[in-house]
Amino acid sequence: MDYQAIILAAGNSTRSGLNYNKVLFEINGCPIISFSCKAFIDDLSCKKIFLVCKENELNEFKTIFNNVKKIEYVIGGDTRQQSVYNALKKVNSDYVLIHDGARPYFTPILLNRLLAKLKECDAVIPVWSMTDTIKVVKNDIVVKTLKRDELKRVQTPQAFKTEIIKKAHEMAKNVDYNDDSSMIEELLDVKVHVIDGEYTNTKYTFKEDF
Repeated sequence: MDYQAIILAAGNSTRSGLNYNKVLFEINGCPIISFSCKAFIDDLSCKKIFLVCKENELNEFKTIFNNVKKIEYVIGGDTRQQSVYNALKKVNSDYVLIHDGARPYFTPILLNRLLAKLKECDAVIPVWSMTDTIKVVKNDIVVKTLKRDELKRVQTPQAFKTEIIKKAHEMAKNVDYNDDSSMIEELLDVKVHVIDGEYTNTKYTFKEDF
């Protein structure tokens, strides 16, 4: 099944403790973003990668991926949602996967399972079970303890029929969402299906992660 991918790399990395874009942090001599893109680069079914970055970092990303012809660069917006939408406007395949550039460890196995499930539904996301107890806290006081077995941690890549996620983004222009699948849940009468994610598919976010 042919598809196109959007990879987000235009964030401000404000929580990372770094003074530069966290996806440029090197692991074993290679920037995080190179690992985050690898499965898509290697997958013959991925016909185009829209790499979303800041304009002032464009040349740096072009240097990293100077021999990768399937990558096309998109300038990001002020929010994650705007960045995704900027790239979505360029997508012309029936299916699209959206991935966080700061998640370098997802595997081709997860990618293949997402694509297989996407053949059966309009939207599918990888999730991972919670191991900690989760409480709702207001003003430093616990107001509720949630049922852990009903809670999941959401990962990326998230996979969609393009027409569905484009419609959701069009409808969500005046509301700020941090997760693409949540638009579909709230704005469209479309079920979001889940598959098991991968324990190692973590997102580099805080200083301790680096």
